[in-house]
Amino acid sequence: MAMFHGEDIEPPHKYKIGEIDNFYKGDPKQFIDKGYGITEESIKYFRTLRGKLGQIHQINIDDGREFDFELQCSAGTVLLSGVGCNYGGTGPHGSLKIIALLGLDPEDYRHRVFGNSHVKIDLRDKMVYY
Repeated sequence: MAMFHGEDIEPPHKYKIGEIDNFYKGDPKQFIDKGYGITEESIKYFRTLRGKLGQIHQINIDDGREFDFELQCSAGTVLLSGVGCNYGGTGPHGSLKIIALLGLDPEDYRHRVFGNSHVKIDLRDKMVYY
């Protein structure tokens, strides 16, 4: 079990192949939190998506948008309002927590998340699944 700042991160739920195939049929989906900019609510919502997103292609974090965090994946797009970048508050810490939930080392992205108003993380070659 992975750890992030002393918090256990649960292993992913194992779905049957038929469940996954049915999930991806049809148009790409949009997963949008209703956290209204609250970091913990965005993280809580993101945890509910475990096992549903498939391969993660790209993460875009933009300072100053209503949904600062955008994740492109096999299932569609995830938009989160309570995680961000470019300052030292809870939003960028939340972005790093989501990066950790994806199985990536948040320390590899810390400087970029805290120091830039736009962060693009291309994960196509890393084969990250959630």
